[in-house]
Amino acid sequence: MILLNLLILFATLQSPDQSPTSVRVYVFTMTATTGEPSDDEKDRLAAVTDMREALGQKKGITVVDNLQQSNVQMEVLGREQREEPTGSFGGKSITRMGDTIIRLRVRSGEDESDLKGMGQGTYSRAAKDAADRFVKWIARREPERSEQAAKPLEIYFIDVEGGQATLFVTPSGESMLIDAGYPGFADRDVNRIVSTIKQAGLTKLDVLLVTHHHDDHVGNVPAIAARIPVVTFVDHGETVETSPESKALYDNYLKARASGRHLLARPGVKIPLRDLDMTVVSAHGDKLAQPLAGAGAPTRECASFTPKADDPTENARSVGAMIAFGRFRMIDLGDLTWNKEQELVCPNNLLGTVDVYLTTHHGLDQSNAPVILHALKPRVAIMNNGPKKGGSVEAMRAIRALPGLEDFWQLHYSVDAGKDVNMPERMIANLDESAAHFIKLTAQRDGSFTVTNSRTKETKAYRSTR
Repeated sequence: MILLNLLILFATLQSPDQSPTSVRVYVFTMTATTGEPSDDEKDRLAAVTDMREALGQKKGITVVDNLQQSNVQMEVLGREQREEPTGSFGGKSITRMGDTIIRLRVRSGEDESDLKGMGQGTYSRAAKDAADRFVKWIARREPERSEQAAKPLEIYFIDVEGGQATLFVTPSGESMLIDAGYPGFADRDVNRIVSTIKQAGLTKLDVLLVTHHHDDHVGNVPAIAARIPVVTFVDHGETVETSPESKALYDNYLKARASGRHLLARPGVKIPLRDLDMTVVSAHGDKLAQPLAGAGAPTRECASFTPKADDPTENARSVGAMIAFGRFRMIDLGDLTWNKEQELVCPNNLLGTVDVYLTTHHGLDQSNAPVILHALKPRVAIMNNGPKKGGSVEAMRAIRALPGLEDFWQLHYSVDAGKDVNMPERMIANLDESAAHFIKLTAQRDGSFTVTNSRTKETKAYRSTR
């Protein structure tokens, strides 16, 4: 069986420590998973070494050791040495006796090309020629790369009256919708979601991620998929709930899912979306086995944590994800409940800190345990509540009391919380149910971002602190 040393599909991640226009190349080839390498594999591995050395001599190019650091991938397809001419053009042989050839495939974003280097006598000469050709290939697309690197990540928190529907649009134009709101209500939520998708200039969804199988998250997926093509569906697997309604909800989802590809979410899995480094941190009741990069410190608040009754529902199986765009970090844990939140940060914080916290479970006090809030240390919280769904007093007070929290934005005024606990009106997108306004977040690779209330048109900027 052949193992690809990296998955090209998940490429083009930006390293926060590099300028966005620097060329960072990862050189690789395919090798057998077991046993002694074949002669062909040995040749290609040797060519990898030659290419790394040749590229390392080029100004403005950095050869990196793993995919996560790269923005260009170079696959060595093969190398060979010609012992006799292979053809002619105008009476001259195309390759001379003793010519060496290295064949490559390079990819950066959606651009992919086959390149060939040739040299007389030694493979190092062929590698040098290939490196020269690569520099010319990069130069032709540099203006496009620079323009793309300057574009932001856009996130729309759509009002679905206490469900979830969060739309991501990357600089490359790829898109992801996390959850799809409620079904029914005269197509209220599907119309709002499709309108936002079109406003963002999209004609398809590259990823539709379902956090869990409850109707305020998955119920509208069939209607969405009927109106907008979906490339990849992501979920944690079969529902754990057994009522006839739950089974019907899941069956309807499966029919819609059959129209695209399917990716099973498990902790540690990367979501295939260009420009984002998006890691599943919880799924199907399981959590990360190892801390994310930069995480792992002990959590002081673990000693004071008080567990609640175990949750047997879909909520505790929610797909949670850490979303990184350059230095910007945001977390979305779906409806993950109290005890499962604690598992992610105790005894050690597996997640690290974030810039933006999407309040878990719409701001209900079944979730948003203080232990995870203090571990994440968010600068900004955004609550996807409805007027009478989510936004509980206990959870809102816990979030607002966090040290270092700069702002707390709400999709809706919470009727139950009252004026004392709700944020000022300028921080709330919808004061009642008479209209549907979204909150839009625009993030830059340097970690800075803005938040806009579409009702008031007010925008607030947050500088990078990473």
